[in-house]
Amino acid sequence: MSDIIPSLSSIYSLVLFYSKVLDLILSDLPKDDVVASIANYLRSVAGDIKENRIPLHKYIISKSLTKGKQ
Repeated sequence: MSDIIPSLSSIYSLVLFYSKVLDLILSDLPKDDVVASIANYLRSVAGDIKENRIPLHKYIISKSLTKGKQ
């Protein structure tokens, strides 16, 4: 069962990531500011990954698919 369900820390990390991006998209900021803010955030996350500041388990999601019973 653990192969099917991603760990809670992985889910939480994804929620935080997408939440930040969605907050920026849905904000009242001008379009250019939103694009610049998202680009800066993605550069920051990329830098954290390159510098190993984000543990590997935080961005690995493993799932397995099984054929349902017929």
